[in-house]
Amino acid sequence: MKPFTVILLVVIILSGDFMAGIVSSHAPTVAIAGCNNPASLEQCGSGSCQPTASPVISCSVTVTFSPAFISIPKFASAEYTGCNPSCHTETSPSPQGSVIFQSDNGEIWPNMPLAKTEIYGNTNHESIFFTTLSSNTAVFSANCLVGSASATAVLRPEYSLDGGSTWIELAQNTGSLDLNIGNSICGFVPGPEIVGPVGISSGAIGATIQLRIVGLNGNGVGDNITLNNIQLTFEGIIGQMYLICIGGLIFNNNIGCDGDAPISKTQMIVRITRMAPQISGSGTSVSFNWIVSE
Repeated sequence: MKPFTVILLVVIILSGDFMAGIVSSHAPTVAIAGCNNPASLEQCGSGSCQPTASPVISCSVTVTFSPAFISIPKFASAEYTGCNPSCHTETSPSPQGSVIFQSDNGEIWPNMPLAKTEIYGNTNHESIFFTTLSSNTAVFSANCLVGSASATAVLRPEYSLDGGSTWIELAQNTGSLDLNIGNSICGFVPGPEIVGPVGISSGAIGATIQLRIVGLNGNGVGDNITLNNIQLTFEGIIGQMYLICIGGLIFNNNIGCDGDAPISKTQMIVRITRMAPQISGSGTSVSFNWIVSE
Protein backbone atom coordinates (compact mmCIF):
# COMPACT_ATOMS: atom_id res chain seq x y z
CA MET A 1 0.00 0.00 0.00
CA LYS A 2 1.34 3.43 -0.92
CA PRO A 3 2.05 5.88 1.91
CA PHE A 4 -0.63 8.45 2.58
CA THR A 5 0.73 11.99 2.32
CA VAL A 6 -0.93 15.07 3.80
CA ILE A 7 -0.47 18.67 2.72
CA LEU A 8 -1.59 21.62 4.79
CA LEU A 9 -2.02 25.21 3.67
CA VAL A 10 -1.50 27.48 6.65
CA VAL A 11 -2.28 31.20 6.92
CA ILE A 12 -0.28 33.24 9.44
CA ILE A 13 0.73 36.90 9.63
CA LEU A 14 4.33 38.07 9.57
CA SER A 15 6.18 41.11 8.37
CA GLY A 16 9.62 42.56 7.85
CA ASP A 17 12.42 42.38 5.35
CA PHE A 18 12.75 40.10 2.34
CA MET A 19 15.36 37.38 2.83
CA ALA A 20 17.38 35.35 0.31
CA GLY A 21 18.74 31.78 0.05
CA ILE A 22 17.22 28.29 0.38
CA VAL A 23 17.71 26.66 3.80
CA SER A 24 17.72 22.90 4.39
CA SER A 25 18.01 21.75 7.99
CA HIS A 26 19.03 18.30 9.16
CA ALA A 27 18.84 19.17 12.87
CA PRO A 28 17.09 16.52 14.98
CA THR A 29 13.40 17.04 15.73
CA VAL A 30 11.98 16.67 19.21
CA ALA A 31 9.86 13.64 20.08
CA ILE A 32 6.49 14.25 21.73
CA ALA A 33 5.58 12.02 24.66
CA GLY A 34 2.50 9.84 24.36
CA CYS A 35 2.38 8.86 20.71
CA ASN A 36 5.73 7.01 20.51
CA ASN A 37 4.31 3.92 22.18
CA PRO A 38 5.32 1.67 20.64
CA ALA A 39 7.71 3.65 18.46
CA SER A 40 7.90 0.75 16.03
CA LEU A 41 4.30 1.53 14.94
CA GLU A 42 3.85 5.26 15.52
CA GLN A 43 6.18 8.22 16.04
CA CYS A 44 5.62 11.94 16.41
CA GLY A 45 7.57 15.06 17.22
CA SER A 46 8.15 18.70 16.45
CA GLY A 47 10.60 20.76 14.42
CA SER A 48 11.19 24.18 12.92
CA CYS A 49 13.04 25.94 10.11
CA GLN A 50 13.42 29.46 8.73
CA PRO A 51 11.82 30.01 5.28
CA THR A 52 14.12 32.06 3.07
CA ALA A 53 13.92 32.74 -0.59
CA SER A 54 14.83 33.29 -4.22
CA PRO A 55 12.68 32.67 -6.05
CA VAL A 56 10.77 30.14 -3.87
CA ILE A 57 10.55 31.07 -0.18
CA SER A 58 11.17 27.72 1.44
CA CYS A 59 12.96 25.60 4.04
CA SER A 60 13.03 21.91 4.92
CA VAL A 61 13.72 19.60 7.85
CA THR A 62 14.76 15.94 7.57
CA VAL A 63 12.97 13.85 10.20
CA THR A 64 14.85 10.64 11.06
CA PHE A 65 12.75 7.79 12.45
CA SER A 66 14.10 6.08 15.56
CA PRO A 67 13.77 3.18 15.35
CA ALA A 68 13.31 2.75 11.62
CA PHE A 69 9.94 1.33 10.54
CA ILE A 70 9.73 -2.20 9.19
CA SER A 71 7.78 -0.95 6.17
CA ILE A 72 7.12 2.49 4.66
CA PRO A 73 4.60 4.34 6.87
CA LYS A 74 1.03 4.44 5.57
CA PHE A 75 0.19 7.78 7.21
CA ALA A 76 2.25 10.95 7.62
CA SER A 77 1.18 14.45 8.63
CA ALA A 78 2.79 17.78 9.51
CA GLU A 79 1.01 20.92 10.74
CA TYR A 80 1.99 24.50 11.59
CA THR A 81 2.19 25.34 15.31
CA GLY A 82 3.75 28.80 15.52
CA CYS A 83 6.80 30.94 14.84
CA ASN A 84 9.85 32.02 16.76
CA PRO A 85 10.68 34.47 18.25
CA SER A 86 7.07 35.53 17.71
CA CYS A 87 4.43 36.07 15.07
CA HIS A 88 3.60 39.71 14.49
CA THR A 89 1.43 41.72 12.13
CA GLU A 90 2.67 43.82 9.29
CA THR A 91 2.95 47.49 10.21
CA SER A 92 1.52 49.07 7.06
CA PRO A 93 -1.15 48.16 4.50
CA SER A 94 -0.47 47.41 0.84
CA PRO A 95 -2.77 47.90 -2.20
CA GLN A 96 -5.07 44.96 -2.93
CA GLY A 97 -7.27 46.28 -5.72
CA SER A 98 -8.65 49.43 -7.29
CA VAL A 99 -11.64 50.81 -9.16
CA ILE A 100 -11.31 53.47 -11.87
CA PHE A 101 -14.57 55.38 -12.27
CA GLN A 102 -13.35 57.64 -15.05
CA SER A 103 -10.19 57.88 -17.14
CA ASP A 104 -10.33 60.31 -20.06
CA ASN A 105 -9.26 63.78 -21.13
CA GLY A 106 -11.66 65.37 -18.69
CA GLU A 107 -15.42 65.44 -18.24
CA ILE A 108 -17.36 68.58 -17.34
CA TRP A 109 -19.92 68.56 -14.56
CA PRO A 110 -22.12 71.56 -15.33
CA ASN A 111 -23.88 73.41 -12.53
CA MET A 112 -22.60 71.23 -9.67
CA PRO A 113 -25.40 71.46 -7.07
CA LEU A 114 -25.19 72.20 -3.37
CA ALA A 115 -27.12 69.04 -2.36
CA LYS A 116 -25.54 65.61 -2.49
CA THR A 117 -25.78 64.41 -6.09
CA GLU A 118 -24.28 61.47 -7.95
CA ILE A 119 -21.33 62.63 -10.03
CA TYR A 120 -22.35 64.29 -13.33
CA GLY A 121 -26.00 63.81 -12.32
CA ASN A 122 -26.27 60.25 -13.67
CA THR A 123 -25.47 56.61 -12.86
CA ASN A 124 -22.97 56.09 -15.69
CA HIS A 125 -19.93 55.82 -13.42
CA GLU A 126 -21.12 53.21 -10.92
CA SER A 127 -19.07 50.03 -10.50
CA ILE A 128 -19.11 46.63 -8.78
CA PHE A 129 -16.17 45.49 -6.65
CA PHE A 130 -15.34 42.63 -4.25
CA THR A 131 -13.33 43.55 -1.17
CA THR A 132 -11.29 40.95 0.72
CA LEU A 133 -11.53 40.54 4.48
CA SER A 134 -8.18 42.28 4.85
CA SER A 135 -9.16 45.29 2.69
CA ASN A 136 -10.03 47.64 5.53
CA THR A 137 -8.63 50.96 4.26
CA ALA A 138 -8.98 52.98 1.08
CA VAL A 139 -7.30 55.79 -0.86
CA PHE A 140 -9.43 58.12 -3.01
CA SER A 141 -7.93 60.23 -5.80
CA ALA A 142 -8.94 62.35 -8.79
CA ASN A 143 -7.47 64.84 -11.19
CA CYS A 144 -9.32 68.12 -10.66
CA LEU A 145 -8.69 70.14 -13.82
CA VAL A 146 -11.22 72.91 -13.13
CA GLY A 147 -12.43 73.31 -9.55
CA SER A 148 -15.69 74.42 -8.05
CA ALA A 149 -16.37 78.03 -7.14
CA SER A 150 -17.27 76.68 -3.70
CA ALA A 151 -14.32 76.23 -1.35
CA THR A 152 -16.15 73.40 0.45
CA ALA A 153 -17.09 71.34 -2.64
CA VAL A 154 -16.07 67.70 -2.26
CA LEU A 155 -16.33 64.29 -3.91
CA ARG A 156 -17.27 61.34 -1.68
CA PRO A 157 -17.33 57.57 -2.39
CA GLU A 158 -20.38 55.57 -1.31
CA TYR A 159 -21.28 51.87 -1.45
CA SER A 160 -24.43 49.79 -1.64
CA LEU A 161 -25.16 46.19 -0.65
CA ASP A 162 -28.65 46.03 -2.16
CA GLY A 163 -28.12 46.92 -5.80
CA GLY A 164 -28.26 50.67 -5.33
CA SER A 165 -31.46 51.02 -3.32
CA THR A 166 -29.54 52.17 -0.23
CA TRP A 167 -26.22 54.03 -0.30
CA ILE A 168 -23.77 54.25 2.60
CA GLU A 169 -20.69 56.41 3.00
CA LEU A 170 -17.62 54.24 2.32
CA ALA A 171 -15.45 55.94 4.93
CA GLN A 172 -15.64 54.58 8.45
CA ASN A 173 -15.70 58.12 9.85
CA THR A 174 -17.90 60.72 8.16
CA GLY A 175 -15.99 62.85 5.69
CA SER A 176 -12.61 61.15 6.06
CA LEU A 177 -12.59 60.14 2.36
CA ASP A 178 -13.98 63.48 1.13
CA LEU A 179 -11.82 64.91 -1.66
CA ASN A 180 -11.84 68.70 -1.84
CA ILE A 181 -12.37 70.00 -5.39
CA GLY A 182 -12.62 73.73 -4.64
CA ASN A 183 -10.83 76.02 -7.10
CA SER A 184 -8.41 77.10 -4.37
CA ILE A 185 -6.92 73.60 -4.57
CA CYS A 186 -7.63 72.29 -8.07
CA GLY A 187 -5.08 72.97 -10.79
CA PHE A 188 -2.34 74.27 -8.50
CA VAL A 189 -0.57 70.95 -7.87
CA PRO A 190 0.44 68.63 -10.75
CA GLY A 191 -1.07 65.17 -10.59
CA PRO A 192 -4.11 63.90 -8.71
CA GLU A 193 -5.64 65.12 -5.49
CA ILE A 194 -5.35 62.28 -2.93
CA VAL A 195 -6.95 61.49 0.41
CA GLY A 196 -6.20 58.42 2.56
CA PRO A 197 -5.53 55.72 3.40
CA VAL A 198 -8.33 55.80 5.94
CA GLY A 199 -10.57 53.10 7.42
CA ILE A 200 -13.67 52.01 5.52
CA SER A 201 -17.10 50.98 6.79
CA SER A 202 -17.18 47.48 8.28
CA GLY A 203 -20.12 46.58 6.04
CA ALA A 204 -17.96 47.08 2.95
CA ILE A 205 -15.24 44.66 4.09
CA GLY A 206 -15.26 41.13 2.65
CA ALA A 207 -18.30 41.81 0.47
CA THR A 208 -19.41 42.39 -3.10
CA ILE A 209 -20.30 46.07 -3.15
CA GLN A 210 -21.67 48.57 -5.64
CA LEU A 211 -19.72 51.83 -5.69
CA ARG A 212 -20.52 55.37 -6.77
CA ILE A 213 -19.11 58.87 -6.33
CA VAL A 214 -21.26 61.78 -5.13
CA GLY A 215 -20.57 65.49 -5.01
CA LEU A 216 -21.54 67.85 -2.18
CA ASN A 217 -21.49 71.60 -1.63
CA GLY A 218 -21.28 72.73 -5.23
CA ASN A 219 -22.07 76.33 -6.14
CA GLY A 220 -25.06 75.54 -8.37
CA VAL A 221 -25.77 77.34 -11.63
CA GLY A 222 -22.59 78.26 -13.48
CA ASP A 223 -20.37 76.06 -11.29
CA ASN A 224 -18.83 73.95 -14.04
CA ILE A 225 -16.05 71.64 -12.83
CA THR A 226 -13.83 69.32 -14.90
CA LEU A 227 -12.49 66.00 -13.60
CA ASN A 228 -10.66 62.90 -14.82
CA ASN A 229 -8.78 59.82 -13.54
CA ILE A 230 -11.09 59.23 -10.59
CA GLN A 231 -9.87 56.17 -8.69
CA LEU A 232 -10.49 54.29 -5.46
CA THR A 233 -7.75 51.94 -4.17
CA PHE A 234 -8.41 49.39 -1.43
CA GLU A 235 -5.55 48.48 0.90
CA GLY A 236 -4.98 46.12 3.78
CA ILE A 237 -2.53 43.94 5.66
CA ILE A 238 -2.05 40.66 3.82
CA GLY A 239 -1.74 37.45 5.83
CA GLN A 240 1.01 34.99 4.95
CA MET A 241 0.12 31.60 3.48
CA TYR A 242 2.33 28.57 4.10
CA LEU A 243 2.24 25.21 2.39
CA ILE A 244 3.55 22.36 4.54
CA CYS A 245 4.14 19.13 2.66
CA ILE A 246 6.00 15.84 2.94
CA GLY A 247 8.07 13.64 0.72
CA GLY A 248 8.32 14.69 -2.92
CA LEU A 249 4.71 15.80 -3.32
CA ILE A 250 4.02 18.35 -6.10
CA PHE A 251 1.30 20.90 -5.36
CA ASN A 252 -0.20 23.61 -7.58
CA ASN A 253 2.01 24.26 -10.62
CA ASN A 254 5.07 22.42 -9.28
CA ILE A 255 5.19 24.39 -6.03
CA GLY A 256 5.68 22.29 -2.93
CA CYS A 257 7.93 19.30 -2.24
CA ASP A 258 8.95 18.53 -5.81
CA GLY A 259 12.56 17.33 -5.77
CA ASP A 260 12.53 16.12 -2.16
CA ALA A 261 13.01 12.42 -1.55
CA PRO A 262 9.78 10.52 -0.79
CA ILE A 263 9.09 9.21 2.69
CA SER A 264 10.96 5.99 3.49
CA LYS A 265 11.33 3.50 6.36
CA THR A 266 14.06 5.64 7.93
CA GLN A 267 13.15 9.28 7.28
CA MET A 268 10.91 11.92 5.70
CA ILE A 269 11.46 15.50 4.58
CA VAL A 270 9.06 18.18 5.82
CA ARG A 271 9.12 21.28 3.62
CA ILE A 272 7.57 24.67 4.45
CA THR A 273 6.93 26.98 1.49
CA ARG A 274 5.58 30.50 1.91
CA MET A 275 3.05 31.11 -0.86
CA ALA A 276 2.39 34.84 -0.31
CA PRO A 277 3.26 37.59 0.15
CA GLN A 278 7.01 38.07 -0.31
CA ILE A 279 7.40 39.69 3.09
CA SER A 280 8.95 38.02 6.09
CA GLY A 281 10.01 38.61 9.64
CA SER A 282 13.81 38.63 9.55
CA GLY A 283 15.20 35.68 11.50
CA THR A 284 11.75 34.18 12.11
CA SER A 285 11.43 30.38 12.04
CA VAL A 286 8.23 28.40 11.55
CA SER A 287 7.46 25.51 13.93
CA PHE A 288 5.49 22.36 13.16
CA ASN A 289 4.33 19.07 14.71
CA TRP A 290 4.54 15.80 12.81
CA ILE A 291 3.14 12.29 13.18
CA VAL A 292 3.86 9.08 11.25
CA SER A 293 2.37 5.61 11.61
CA GLU A 294 2.52 2.26 9.83
